[in-house]
Amino acid sequence: MKKLILSLIAIATSVGIFAEVTENGSVKEYHGKENKTALPGVELMIKGAPSTISDGEGNFSLRFATLKAGDKVDYTEIYKDGYVIFNKDALDDWRISNNGRPFTIIMCKESDFRALKKKFYGIIEKSYYNEYLKQKERAEKSIADRQRLADALDRLRK
Repeated sequence: MKKLILSLIAIATSVGIFAEVTENGSVKEYHGKENKTALPGVELMIKGAPSTISDGEGNFSLRFATLKAGDKVDYTEIYKDGYVIFNKDALDDWRISNNGRPFTIIMCKESDFRALKKKFYGIIEKSYYNEYLKQKERAEKSIADRQRLADALDRLRK
C-alpha cells in the first residue's frame, strides 16, 4: 500500500514538473536613440509564477505551473528603484511565447522619462497651437471674404 501511494505521489510530481512552462526574457534600460542596455536587479512579481529578479545580464526566467503557451501573462509588479516601465502596452499584451523567443521588458530612469514626457507634450502642444493659428487665419480670411461680398452686394443694390 505504501509503495502504491509513493508511486502515485511520484507520478503526480513528475506530471506537474512536465506540465510546467518556462518563459524567458530580459530587462533592458532605455537610452533614447542609443542601444538599450541590460538592466540587472529588477524584481518581477508575476501572477502564477514565483517572483524573481533579473540577473547581471538583465535576464530572467519564469516558471508557470498552470499556464501554457499563448496564455496571457499578468504582472503584479515589475520594480527597480528609480525606474519606470517604458513599454507598458507590450506588457499589457504579454502572452507566453510558443516559439521560445524571450520577452523584453524596457525600463527607463524616472528622471529621463519625465524629461521625455515633457518634451513629447511640448511638441504636441506646439502642434496644436500651430493648427489653432492656421484655423484662426482661415476663419479670419473667410470673415473678410464674406464682408467684401456683402459690401459688393450693397454697392450693387444702390
